This record gives sequence, C-alpha cells and structure tokens, in this order.
Amino acid sequence: MDKICKAIVVKMLSLGIDCECSLSENREDDGFTCALGEIASELEINFQTALKTVDYLVQTGYAKYIPRGTPRSGTQNAAFQLTFQGVQWKSFRRREIFNYIADKWVDILSSIISVISLTVSIIALWQVR
Repeated sequence: MDKICKAIVVKMLSLGIDCECSLSENREDDGFTCALGEIASELEINFQTALKTVDYLVQTGYAKYIPRGTPRSGTQNAAFQLTFQGVQWKSFRRREIFNYIADKWVDILSSIISVISLTVSIIALWQVR
C-alpha cells in the first residue's frame, strides 16, 4: 500500500468507520458522507489518480464498491466503503510484513552472516600490514 492509499484510508477513517464516499468530483445530495473529489483536493492529488487508488483498494480487499441503480436500467458503482480489512489496515499490513519476514528469514540471516564475514575479512586484512 503506497502513501496515497494510506492517506485515503486514514481520511475515510477520520470520517467514521461506516463512511460511504461517492465516486463523484463534487458532493451532491445523494446520501453519501463525502465525495472522492473532496478527498482528492484535500490530499492535493488528481481526481483520476484518486479513482485509480480506489480501484486498487477494492482489488486488494481494503474497500468495496456500493452499486446504485436498478437491475433493469443497470447498476453502476456510485460510491465505496472500507471493508473490515480497510478499517483494520494497520494490523493487516503488520501481518503482511511478518509473513514476508517468515518467508525470507533464511535470506535475511544469510545476508547478516555475509556482512559479518566481510567485516571480519576486512579487519584481518588491515591487521596483516
């Protein structure tokens, strides 16, 4: 998750856990808590970048779209809302880091041993002179 994703999630959480944010540029009287355009302007990012960031949050499970419309006329995504994973993003991120370290612990340990060996070799070379 990059800094724009984090900023949008933090802004959504500051508006409340059940915050529903419309995907429009301006806030309309549509029953949603906020508009993505408002968040984008507060964070000083492009609206299209904010839309792509929301797409990423939905794909990774941090948010979900809220459809509007009727089945007959067709439904479209009108807003988005944070999922449980989005509300608890810090603990999920921490779990991802722990899983990465658990997966790469041998690589990390071998890197540490290599750096120690290199240091010992350099010290030994200096002492020979």
